[in-house]
Amino acid sequence: MALWIYANERPSEVYFYYFKKTFQAKKGDRLTVDLSADTRYQFYLNGKLICDGPCQGAAHLKYYESADATDALVDGENEILVKVQYVGNANFHIVYRKNHPALWFDGKLISGDTVVPVTSAPDWLCFRDDSVKFNHFPGIHGSMPPYEEWLDEEVLTPVPVCGWFEPFLATNGFSPWGTIQPYSLYKRPIPQMKEYDAREMTAVKRGEGYVIYDAGEYTTAKVYLTLNAPKGSTVKATYAECCSFGEPTGAQAKDKRVRDDIMAEGSRIDGCADIIHARGGKQTYTSFWFRAFRYIKLEYGAECEVETP
Repeated sequence: MALWIYANERPSEVYFYYFKKTFQAKKGDRLTVDLSADTRYQFYLNGKLICDGPCQGAAHLKYYESADATDALVDGENEILVKVQYVGNANFHIVYRKNHPALWFDGKLISGDTVVPVTSAPDWLCFRDDSVKFNHFPGIHGSMPPYEEWLDEEVLTPVPVCGWFEPFLATNGFSPWGTIQPYSLYKRPIPQMKEYDAREMTAVKRGEGYVIYDAGEYTTAKVYLTLNAPKGSTVKATYAECCSFGEPTGAQAKDKRVRDDIMAEGSRIDGCADIIHARGGKQTYTSFWFRAFRYIKLEYGAECEVETP
């Protein structure tokens, strides 16, 4: 029986929560999973990203994903990590959400003729990541995922886990007595977004303290940055669909003119940004959710070494 479980707190701010569980497997086993979370999630098995979700729903309509995680199994101990971004009731309206960071994980470990349940339960561990803040930007709709600001020291705070309820999948959340559960779960109706091999962007403009990179076209992607920088130094990644002109008056108020005339006098990059405060030495940053952009402007000091995104 897979229960919805939740972190036993009601945060007023946006946080990442890490739900963890270990289990044993052996060579030749298979693992299939149905899962969902409040609000967004990434499911990793032994460090490998298996899937993310849930896909866009509506008021009182929430979806779950199905995934085959067999390729990530190892002989011996395996670790499940579900990274949940809890956004709360005030924001992110395209995904139905309640008052707690929550997870539903229904896994089946198939070993020969035996099926062993690997399911969410109160014995899972949960940690709140207090080393990431989230920023909204003027002019950006509240349904947009907040942009990330990583602080210069990792702080993971244990949070108690509580069991909640078992969903009625066959009736999409309505119990046999006609009452509705907190989440009405439906199977995801569309495929996962296809992810391609990572590719480097092209540096098209450099100046004092910044480099502008061009993806060649407007695109949706997750951004990978590798940096080597002393603790406390800052790297800022600003995302833009085009270059802007004139006086900046807000994230959405842009004088676009010739959108790709990046070398023109007075052109600039406006947009939302992720911010990384380095933790010292080499580290890699990956955006939790997809970013939409053509250009990325990286700003950093001379003491930082940043590889091409």
